[in-house]
Amino acid sequence: MRIPTLRKTSDGRAFAVWPRSNGKRAYFGRTGDPETEKKYQTWLSRLLAEEAAYVPPLKKNDRRTIAILVEEYTRHLEAMAAGAPGWNRSRSDFANKVLALRPMAELFGDEPAEEFGPKRLTLMQRHFIRQGLARKTINDRIARIKQFFKWAASQELVPPAVHWGLLTVNGLRKGRTAAKERPPVKPVPWADVEALLPFVSPVISAMIRTQYFGGMRPAEVCAMRPCDIEQVGEVWIYRPESHKNTWRDQALFKAIPRSLHSVLLPFLENRDPTAFLFSPRESDEWHRAMKAAEVERKRKTPRYPSEARRVARKKAAAEERRQNGDTNMREHYDTSTYYKAVRRGFAKARKGGTSVPHWHPNQLRHSVATQIDGWFGRQAAQRWLGHSKLDTTGIYVESQIADLIKLAQLLDQRWSNPEGPTPGSESRSAG
Repeated sequence: MRIPTLRKTSDGRAFAVWPRSNGKRAYFGRTGDPETEKKYQTWLSRLLAEEAAYVPPLKKNDRRTIAILVEEYTRHLEAMAAGAPGWNRSRSDFANKVLALRPMAELFGDEPAEEFGPKRLTLMQRHFIRQGLARKTINDRIARIKQFFKWAASQELVPPAVHWGLLTVNGLRKGRTAAKERPPVKPVPWADVEALLPFVSPVISAMIRTQYFGGMRPAEVCAMRPCDIEQVGEVWIYRPESHKNTWRDQALFKAIPRSLHSVLLPFLENRDPTAFLFSPRESDEWHRAMKAAEVERKRKTPRYPSEARRVARKKAAAEERRQNGDTNMREHYDTSTYYKAVRRGFAKARKGGTSVPHWHPNQLRHSVATQIDGWFGRQAAQRWLGHSKLDTTGIYVESQIADLIKLAQLLDQRWSNPEGPTPGSESRSAG
């Protein structure tokens, strides 16, 4: 939409033309008056908000189909979420909603949205079962379909009774349907984790150690920045700017015990406070250096000056592209690229003839939780993982931090035991 500008009439009055109104004018006062500019800005803000939620009118005797409504809902989601902190379609709830609505649009796209009822939603459940989806995944997608019709009812695009009828459809229960059950996430022994470290870059090695011993989610370790870490005292406190429950207005605090300081210090030194600790570019440079060293080691012919000049030109061109931002490489890892880097380590191990037990980054958090549960009890494990609901008062927040510091000191004592894993222990990894 073209943003309407402030114009003036021949007698000095300020106005703007309201879009989609066949030239209708909105007047704000005399030109040059500060109050006129204020009224115009208020009017423009309301206009842009309405445009983000704009739904084109239907023709006479026409009804919205499921396909049209899904398309309008997708535009609504994009307009609402675009520009939000941390917004990224590949790892947001946007992608999950699209996955839930796309099959519905394919099966019932030509049908009027107001005729979609509980029977149709039950058919969607059976369709997802035939696709081989897990029971919890099916329930999540059905819940998003209900949410979609709730939005449509709130916009008066379908009668409210449509949404109310869908609420009568219950979720699939364990053991009572043909839907398969997703296997529970199990902890992974530290020995299996440590076996992979020699086959990943120092950046990924540090991320794995930090996530394992810090009890972090993959997204939390990917988002670490120096400005989010209070490097004071024996135990540092990491406060992620955004995390899983940011939208609930909940704070999250993660303790970084002393044994992890040596792992993070190389990434904290000489780094911009707002830059991310773990960079894919640094990891890529390490891989390239290792590959070049391997090629040089296996080389049998001498390196001629012409070849050296050609290699130098290629390096200079690549560096110029990186400086200009002409690269697809992101400034930090996300959960997807982090897991890909871990899988790359497993592939490298297999290629070298080394058998490394497979695990997923989501298992690391469960591993340290199992340790803490056995040592100090379930409540301590929940506190370390950040599962406890934080209060908004400063006193309660400070008590949470104090408990984390005490627990971190106890864990340092346990992890310093020669029989247990050590976050900064040496391994065959270059990192």
